[in-house]
Amino acid sequence: MMSWRYTGTNEKSDAEVNQLAHFHHHPNFMLEDVPVFNCACKSKLMDAYLQDRINPMQEEFGWHQSTVKIHLPKE
Repeated sequence: MMSWRYTGTNEKSDAEVNQLAHFHHHPNFMLEDVPVFNCACKSKLMDAYLQDRINPMQEEFGWHQSTVKIHLPKE
């Protein structure tokens, strides 16, 4: 876990590492699914799902899309 945290971006927080560790203990998590995992492929599948009218996150189910401005402190 710590190897993952310190590779790639330096912006991974303690909370993100803890969340990933917690996810691994979920009963639906199957370790055998990990070796074939491809983030780009899964992202495409997620995009296709979100565009599909049968997914439950559509406007007719009460969801709204909006823009939110978040002011961040300047460095």
